[in-house]
Amino acid sequence: MKYDTLIRNAMVIDGSNTPGYPADGAILNSRIERIGERVEMMEKNLFNRLVESMTQMDENDRGERPPSREFHVDAVKVKMIRKAKGLSQARFAKAIDVALGTLQNWEQGRREPEGPARALLRAIHNDPGHVLAALEQR
Repeated sequence: MKYDTLIRNAMVIDGSNTPGYPADGAILNSRIERIGERVEMMEKNLFNRLVESMTQMDENDRGERPPSREFHVDAVKVKMIRKAKGLSQARFAKAIDVALGTLQNWEQGRREPEGPARALLRAIHNDPGHVLAALEQR
């Protein structure tokens, strides 16, 4: 349910001369809709792992720590190979039997072709006429 206002960590005093207690409160249409116990904090172990991850990221940015992995994407080469044959992304993706989204990710530098896909692109780059002709003969 959506509320207009959510009050976190309020001290609830109900007027019965009992000690107040911390709780969250929710308001909807100018009415108190819910008062409940305090929401638990994030698990301490998870929080510590997140802090450690952020510390490592800062160390990477400052050049104090080498990255745990690097991606070398030659997006220009994939696009150049496709454009050299005058093919649209859709037609080239179909010719090399990959999803259009995969080809777009390669060309935009979000992913890098690996294994057989890389070998196929290298073959197309070296001998586009014969390789593409062979791929059409399915």
